[in-house]
Amino acid sequence: MQAADTLFREKGYEDTSMSEVARRAGVAVGTVYLSYPDKASLQIGVIIARKREIAHLIMSCAPKKNETRADVLSKLIPSVFDLMLSMGPVGGPVDDARLERLGEEAVAAFHAVDDAIRHVFQTLEERGVARALHPQAMPGIVSGIMVSAVETAQRGLVPPDDMKAELLDTFERLFAVD
Repeated sequence: MQAADTLFREKGYEDTSMSEVARRAGVAVGTVYLSYPDKASLQIGVIIARKREIAHLIMSCAPKKNETRADVLSKLIPSVFDLMLSMGPVGGPVDDARLERLGEEAVAAFHAVDDAIRHVFQTLEERGVARALHPQAMPGIVSGIMVSAVETAQRGLVPPDDMKAELLDTFERLFAVD
């Protein structure tokens, strides 16, 4: 799966073959097919692994005792942005209908990211240092802003460091307590 993820980043999903994945992994192509019957299945595996990594990173940035909103945002936003930027695209956006077709494991991985986002920002809200957003809307809002920022940087429209500064400012204003 690591070989596939690397090749998807380097060449893109469409231009990556199962035989290239096998060569990069140092195994026979039949070995890859034992675990992943086709490239789409391998793509799903990569998506799941990436989502789990993002969820883990978000949870590792969860507010610690006495941390302010600015403290949390200054570690969370650049870390997640850099990780997402390094991952690159893996085959386009995943809407609810496509997500359901990816299977239970993929659904759980996507929900883990949403749950991690909720945990971080609801903890800040409970401490009175962040404005409340609807708990069901919040993950989509946060994810949407992050994905848009990553795509903007990937297209070369804004340098990554400038984009991170914009993100920090955006999230600081979004969650500021009136």
